[in-house]
This record gives sequence, C-alpha cells and structure tokens, in this order.
Amino acid sequence: MRIISGTLAGRRIPFNNKLFGNARVTTDFVKEALFGSLGPDLTSLRMLDIFTGSGQIGLEAVSRGTTAWMNDRDRKRVAFIRGLIDEWDLRDQITLTGFDWEQLLAHLGDSGDRFDLIYIDPPYDAVTLDGILVAEASLQDVARRGLLSDNGRLFVQHDKRTDLPPSAEDLVLKRSRRYGDSHLSRYEPSSDQG
Repeated sequence: MRIISGTLAGRRIPFNNKLFGNARVTTDFVKEALFGSLGPDLTSLRMLDIFTGSGQIGLEAVSRGTTAWMNDRDRKRVAFIRGLIDEWDLRDQITLTGFDWEQLLAHLGDSGDRFDLIYIDPPYDAVTLDGILVAEASLQDVARRGLLSDNGRLFVQHDKRTDLPPSAEDLVLKRSRRYGDSHLSRYEPSSDQG
C-alpha cells in the first residue's frame, strides 16, 4: 500500500495482515474512488476514521492536508500506526485511539467534537448484540450524536450485499457505488435541516 497524493505521496505503508490482526484492507480501487471524489487538497478539514485498520485511509487524508482522529480497537494495529506516526513525524496532525467504536462515539459526542469527513469501514460481517450490522449501527450512532459538520461528508464502506438506509437522522444517502465486493456509500446533511 502506498500514499497516492499529497505531502506523503509515494510512501509505503508496510502493513502485514498476518502480523496485525488480519484486517480486511481497502482496495486501491475503492481508495482512489473515495479520494477522487474529495480532491487533492483537504487542508483545514477534520477527519474521523472510526475503524482505521491498516491506517491507509486516514494517512492518505492527512497527506492531503487534514487533521485526523484515527481509531482501532486492535492493539497491534494501533501500535503499528503509532510507529508510522512517529516515523513520519505526524504527531501534530493525528490523534490515535484504541477504543471500541461505541466508546469512541460516546466520547466524541460528549465532548462536542464535529468532523468534516467521517469514514466508517468495519468488518463487513460484524454485528451488534441486537443483530444489526455494525456498518449501519455506527452510521446511526454518528448521526444521532451529530458528529458530522454542517457541510461534512460521511462515507461507509460495506459489503455489496448490504443495503444501508436512505437516511439516518438528518443525514441523507447521496450516492452508493459498487467496487468489486464493496460498496462505498456517501451521506451528507439534509439541505433542509434546521
């Protein structure tokens, strides 16, 4: 995996699935589609990467100018990403935590944090105790807590067989595209929100 564009362009992310918890890694095709829609300059935007995995989405966003809050509950993956943050001198641009997603969203909601970009990419088959797919449950929780800024964009990467709702609170599904076995769905605040 390599950073595509920005100040870190060309740098390699030496993520080894066998060593770091066997996370599903976002394909280059999906990553290029995501960042193609966002553009090369994300300066002054704040990003939240809830299930950061290998770190490639958050690191790509930082390379293009964002500050990022990256989170993964797997300790090995957090240690790997922390090593890259230190090696690449990104401590001022990245906050890295190891919370469970529900703890993270509760913490951010309580603190009043809001983000311009939010990326949700949990394990495709992960479900809550109520049997709801984590992709949908975390989308609903982000929306309920008002974590997306008024002009923000939220992306959910999910299995091609999963249909996400057309809206979540005041967030509206604007686009969903299939890329191989994955879908990338984009939500934005409703234009008629109060």
